[in-house]
Amino acid sequence: MARSTLATCIALVLAARSGSVASAGREAAAAAERPRLNLLFIVNDQHRRDAVGAYGNPLIKTPHLDALARRSALFQAAYVTQPLCTPSRASLLTGLYPHTHGAALNNAPLAPDRRILTQMLPPGVYRTAWFGKWHLGDEIFRQRGFDEFESTEDGYEEHYSAGRDHSARSGYHHFLAARGVKPDQRDGYSRRYANTLPKELSKPAYVAGKGIEFIERQRDRPFVAFLSFLDPHTPFNSVNDGMYDPAKMEVPATFREPLDPSVLERTRVLRDLIQHDAPGSYRGIIDTARDLQEVKARYYGKVTLVDEMIGRVLARLGELGLSDRTIIVFTSEHGELMGDHRLMFKSLMYEESAGVPLMLSVPGVTDAGRRVSVPVSTVDVTPTLLDLLGQPPPPGLQGESWAPRLRGGGEWPERPVLIEFNGPPWPFKDRFTERLRTVRTPEGWKLTVDDRSQGELYDLRQDPQERKNLFYDEAQLDRVRTLLEEIRTWQRRTGDQAMRFDEAEWRRHGRRLRPARPSGS
Repeated sequence: MARSTLATCIALVLAARSGSVASAGREAAAAAERPRLNLLFIVNDQHRRDAVGAYGNPLIKTPHLDALARRSALFQAAYVTQPLCTPSRASLLTGLYPHTHGAALNNAPLAPDRRILTQMLPPGVYRTAWFGKWHLGDEIFRQRGFDEFESTEDGYEEHYSAGRDHSARSGYHHFLAARGVKPDQRDGYSRRYANTLPKELSKPAYVAGKGIEFIERQRDRPFVAFLSFLDPHTPFNSVNDGMYDPAKMEVPATFREPLDPSVLERTRVLRDLIQHDAPGSYRGIIDTARDLQEVKARYYGKVTLVDEMIGRVLARLGELGLSDRTIIVFTSEHGELMGDHRLMFKSLMYEESAGVPLMLSVPGVTDAGRRVSVPVSTVDVTPTLLDLLGQPPPPGLQGESWAPRLRGGGEWPERPVLIEFNGPPWPFKDRFTERLRTVRTPEGWKLTVDDRSQGELYDLRQDPQERKNLFYDEAQLDRVRTLLEEIRTWQRRTGDQAMRFDEAEWRRHGRRLRPARPSGS
């Protein structure tokens, strides 16, 4: 049924109940005349929540994201569903948690029967495009009904489905080859090498350019475009390497402190690995505070490079007169530890890893500069966008639409956010395979547990840097029980296997990890 016909029918039914058929007919006709909104969905990779000026960082240069924030709802406590690339981006696109959509490990393909946002929209109405890192299987091949699809990544051949041409290369590879850039590897261009190329040949410039070309072609019809930047993901080098003075980079207090000895073993082992035996080019990456400052300066340079390219796209959107007809989303698939707790990268439940920036600009809906302080999950993004585009979210989605609140319908609900981790953290393949489940409450409590009755508990109001693990404190046992029930309630609702917790084991772990202090100490 055409949209105008459907809208009219719905309005007439509602009006018949209230005796206002003529009025409803006029409202339906007016709704049918309004142009559909476009969607521009921008997702970065490994972008810390605080690595944006609008989030209170006085040093980093992100003028274009800051400008977007001024006309957006900015979420101050947004969390991913799992702080790892593939599971997180699959949740962003499906509105499902990793244990449900099934792509719960890195590089796992998303099953064909798991629909993504564009597949939930009415067919034939929008022109759709994906440009940049995909990381959900068959990396460089057009799929999921996208009208246009170009990846920047050639390193995922082992995750191609049967029958795919392993000699095929990404759009970015062909872009460089056409400009006479010689590969540095037998099979193509390494990420580190691509980061040394002139700005206009960089991956961010390529993704932005493809996005601009697509928007220009689709200016007169509704479109949905995803721009998926690999950056500021590792390796941490770019044409902006000299932009920031390392001496001005803050070294977090937790960099110099020992870890609380009762934190999960994976956290302690990962810290030791980063300090002493990181794999490949990451060995010794933050041996000293000066090392960290140099890495952070380069990381900030990558963030600013992506910001510049996002600015190009947003500027062109405005020049074409489309800003007032386009929903804009900006977020990241996970954060970056960047020296906090003397750790790097992702895979842990710390705020710097599981928290991300999130902005949502909706013409005529979101108040300029609105700040949402309650914790939210990125699993809610797809149902929200469907709702804002006038498409009811289909049954079975596990996220909830924010559209009623964005439209001014009452206070933002204060509900707990759930985060999960499945399988081993990077770079392990067969160690630390136990599941983790985390609940973050609106009151600031954050509990992480595994199936061995071990875990971490933090009061983010008193301990925002997560320095003191309260999990084994007898005085907190009732709180642990309460928060565990929050996790189990969510697990029952979403079909997740219940977490095992044995209080006798919990006490044994506590005595082992927090030995009693000598008398008089």
